[in-house]
Amino acid sequence: MGVNAIANSDGEGAPLQPSHEAAVRRYFQRRVPVHDVDDLVQDVFLSIRQRRQGGEIENVDAYLFTVAAHALSRYRRKAAQLRDDDGAMAALAQIEDPSTPERALMGREEIAVVVRTLERLPARTREIFMMHRFSAMTYAAIARHHGISPSAIEKHMTTALRALMAATERTR
Repeated sequence: MGVNAIANSDGEGAPLQPSHEAAVRRYFQRRVPVHDVDDLVQDVFLSIRQRRQGGEIENVDAYLFTVAAHALSRYRRKAAQLRDDDGAMAALAQIEDPSTPERALMGREEIAVVVRTLERLPARTREIFMMHRFSAMTYAAIARHHGISPSAIEKHMTTALRALMAATERTR
């Protein structure tokens, strides 16, 4: 079943045409790696289906590309977050291999740098970092716990990860 069949299954509003899927696919192909296009196209059409259950869409073309732009924005935010997370994890992964006495000493020193850096973070930023990294809580769950938005959680995590990356780079 194509995305058009999914989006049209409720029969409400202006029908989506095969050209809509092709246009959205071209939009993403120019902006993201090819392996992510199908997922983004599906996200767009599922969003439209959910919206149609709430009422008719007046201008399908405009709405389609507004939803696509929002999906692209979410994709880019998540990609940036993953890059930050990967950089911090790579820095922390280097601490974990104490195969020689010298490397063990260096590892302990690097761990001490990480601990000092975490202690210097603002209390809320440190708590959010610890909740996400060590309690495996999602950004949404942490946001609910603190009564703030998930984007605020992202900002706290970015602050913590940048501080840790900078501190571990100085020790090399």
